[in-house]
Amino acid sequence: ANAHYDALSQLGYDATLVHYRLKTHEYSSIYDTLPRIFDHFARHRRVRNPGIVTWTRPPAEEDVAALGQVHDGAYWLSGVDSGTVTVRSHAIAHQVSDPAAAVRTEGDVDEGGPSGRTSAGLRVTKPDPGRSTLRGNSLWVTTRDASRLTVDLRAARLSADELFLGFFDLTGTVHLTLRGVPRGRYLVWVEGRSKPVKVTDGRIVVTVREGQQVALVQRR
Repeated sequence: ANAHYDALSQLGYDATLVHYRLKTHEYSSIYDTLPRIFDHFARHRRVRNPGIVTWTRPPAEEDVAALGQVHDGAYWLSGVDSGTVTVRSHAIAHQVSDPAAAVRTEGDVDEGGPSGRTSAGLRVTKPDPGRSTLRGNSLWVTTRDASRLTVDLRAARLSADELFLGFFDLTGTVHLTLRGVPRGRYLVWVEGRSKPVKVTDGRIVVTVREGQQVALVQRR
């Protein structure tokens, strides 16, 4: 439990750890903490279309894929073949938080539950509220050990025309497929070099190699 809490806290997530001193693995650990659990979930709502999506696909997922159960992305990110990918659409309003600025506290508490054995240590991480990002038609991609990914432009609220792409932490070569591109002729610029692309199937593939950071998709 401590290791899981530490991992979440290091990333700056809203995390709470209640460590009962007089309990073992017993059901009262749950019902003594129910008010705190209900309060935590009441304060959070799932974002239906987030501006930032992170997906990790470990090598073991290959065995699952062989069974026809492919889990390769979430929201408007898909097609992640391996490793970890973080994509950020600046066309969707979102907050950028600093994990180091999260407020972390430790102390003692008594949950006052019905079991009577509710003395506990309490560790809490409150996230940095963050700052609003500047809106724009740009997509930032950070990858670690991934070579393929797909972004649905419509769901990410991005336009294929004058689309700025920023790439970070690349290892090897990354193939980014942009889905939902209107038919037409485009130029794909990667670090000053352009390549003409004719779109008939709604897709453009942008290939960026390690050491390259900037690309632009532009309608001709």
